[in-house]
Amino acid sequence: MTRNQIAFTGLLLCLSLLVACSRHKKEFAVPEGILPADSMIQLFADLHLVDAKIAEAGITDSATKSNIPSYYRFVLDKYKLDTTRFRKSFNFYLEHPHEMNDMYTKVLDELSKRQAENQK
Repeated sequence: MTRNQIAFTGLLLCLSLLVACSRHKKEFAVPEGILPADSMIQLFADLHLVDAKIAEAGITDSATKSNIPSYYRFVLDKYKLDTTRFRKSFNFYLEHPHEMNDMYTKVLDELSKRQAENQK
């Protein structure tokens, strides 16, 4: 291989890496009507805390079980969401698995932060 061929191959390799990296780092736009990622992270953290409280309580009687939807409703109300907008937002992020994965990493961080604050 000549020097020019090596230089050309190196240049092509660098350009390929640049293009590949720029695609991955592309700006992510959230459409109107979809809850922003930061709010979804807080919402998911709150919903997981509701799940944990329900599991911890070991709810078995039907009268108490019938109250469970109101716990979730309380969280949705906190974020001024109805179930339709929640589902629309949730489905949007499901269609973007990279974003959903990033969000859930932050949800775990948020839950850990809240746990540390509660142990003080």
